[in-house]
Amino acid sequence: MPKRCLAKGFDEVVMFTRVHDIKCALLWFWAVWLSVVVATNGCDLLKHWTILPAWWAFASGNYAAVAKVTSVYPGSSWISVLLFLGVIAWEGLAAILFWRAVVLWMRQREPAYAAVNVAIAVSMSLWAAFLVAEEVYVDFSVSSTHRQLLALSLLTLLVIHLLPEEVASKR
Repeated sequence: MPKRCLAKGFDEVVMFTRVHDIKCALLWFWAVWLSVVVATNGCDLLKHWTILPAWWAFASGNYAAVAKVTSVYPGSSWISVLLFLGVIAWEGLAAILFWRAVVLWMRQREPAYAAVNVAIAVSMSLWAAFLVAEEVYVDFSVSSTHRQLLALSLLTLLVIHLLPEEVASKR
């Protein structure tokens, strides 16, 4: 969003963009997206436990995928539940940390960098753990998604730390 636009003739316009707000929007995205992921995965687990009815649409379907992948090893039913609970907890922690970073980012710029670093580190470690688990279970059906999420998390970190807060551009 342009903060201020100064016309300098018909051929040149200098726009001042609030990069700080764009960075905040990135943090909002991760906080909202991870919150939705936690909710849909939680509902999926509740469907598995038949607490929610089978027709319940707001569920990720990820539990069935985890159960299928872990079925190659004995005792996989309880392993699937433990792994899925761990993933939901990890995603929940990442969501909470991103919401914390959003609140701090909106209040003041400088102290928020540490909160952003922690939130992104937790989410990046989740995607990395998924990649390791895919190696352990020799199932690479969703590894491209986890690699992309890892790369987007790293890109978010770079955008937040490397882009200057105010950018003047000529058009």
